[in-house]
Amino acid sequence: LYRLDLKTGAFVKIGTFTFNKKSDLVTDLAVDDTGKLYVVTYEDLFLCGIQTAACSWIAKLPSTFNGLTFVPKGTVDNGADTLIGISEDGGWNKITVTGSTAKIAKLGSYGGGWVSSGDAFSVEGIGTYATLKGKGNSDALAKVDPKNGKATIIGETGAKGLFGLAWWGGVFYAFSSNGSVYTLDVQTGKATVVAGIQVPPDVKWWGAGVSTRAAGTK
Repeated sequence: LYRLDLKTGAFVKIGTFTFNKKSDLVTDLAVDDTGKLYVVTYEDLFLCGIQTAACSWIAKLPSTFNGLTFVPKGTVDNGADTLIGISEDGGWNKITVTGSTAKIAKLGSYGGGWVSSGDAFSVEGIGTYATLKGKGNSDALAKVDPKNGKATIIGETGAKGLFGLAWWGGVFYAFSSNGSVYTLDVQTGKATVVAGIQVPPDVKWWGAGVSTRAAGTK
């Protein structure tokens, strides 16, 4: 787990994920409006220390997701942020946990033959966006309706393997499975390699997360 310090352009290593039950590969992560960090592996959902990367098991998942995000309260559920799992086929799924049981309700999908490249983010006051693939030579950036997962394509990014997507300070950031970090043009989708950011050696990004309140909304 890494934190990107945009003031210095450096990645700060928080630690290696540890699990109190059944360790596995982390496929993505998400941060809610209170700053709590959730991660999914191929089979399970965990709550992890955002300063320690130590993870406590929450529930076994009935489906596998390669993307994870919270959407702000008032979009899907009125009283709280909603946890969304994104399947490789572009399915947009609400995850509800009761006790140690996770229930999945499919809200919709990206549609149009598009599938998930690997991530999405949703920030109050900014919107919900995702990286998709399936129609061009690179991943595409799309705006998503958080209620049903329907994607409106903005444009091809020119980059592939964008498994992590986040927003901060008015900028869209994409993190590639080859270790690259890009900014994305919200009008065209075009990816530009971020200059001055030192990526740790041999790191391949499999996800990214940002709070639904990253824009400073109340």
